[in-house]
Amino acid sequence: MKTESVLEWDKYWVGHEKTLFGEGSRIYRKYILSFYVKKILGLYFKQKGFFMDCGSGSSESSMRLIPFEKKYIAFDVSKYAVRKACNRFSNLKGVVGDIYKLPYKDESISGIYNLGVMEHFLQEDIVAILNEFYRVMIPGSCIVLFWPYRFSPFNMVMDSITFLMTRICRVKFWYTPDEFTRLTSKKHAKSIMDKTSFSIETIHFSIGDLFSHYVVVAKKAG
Repeated sequence: MKTESVLEWDKYWVGHEKTLFGEGSRIYRKYILSFYVKKILGLYFKQKGFFMDCGSGSSESSMRLIPFEKKYIAFDVSKYAVRKACNRFSNLKGVVGDIYKLPYKDESISGIYNLGVMEHFLQEDIVAILNEFYRVMIPGSCIVLFWPYRFSPFNMVMDSITFLMTRICRVKFWYTPDEFTRLTSKKHAKSIMDKTSFSIETIHFSIGDLFSHYVVVAKKAG
């Protein structure tokens, strides 16, 4: 991963919780999203083994997973974010690395999930990342991607605020690193997944996370 990308994410996590937006995001992750994540992962992560939150950030959305008798890896490009995750949760193993080149052997991971990660990459990069996920996963295991919906209430509000601040008020406003590939529909998600070796299990979204993400579940053959 490019050095500037690493620096951008470190900048985001160092200053994130000091802002009003950061505090609001923390409350959402802790009191809404984490319950939804636990419900969804409970449906698809049945086997034992290591499960990776790939692009974990501070892992606050994983906090409800603590009672699960599984081993979790908080994997992120930002050392600062991984340190925060490990300080918060005792059942997490923190790993700093490159999402394009996961430091694991073929067929060694029992499941991969992430929340609000894939939209930060261009489509061709997403396909490469998903194929890397496929390499390290055991046969028959699933990926669960919580992928932001472009027209969610949250994104519509934040896009409006961003437009107002930057275009009208001419004020510098930055609340997240660039998002290139928010999902616009199930068809959009399917068009990306069909370029990988995964088979799609389901693509849906619900009130469980206030209609913020499409949940994309796909399985490795085996």
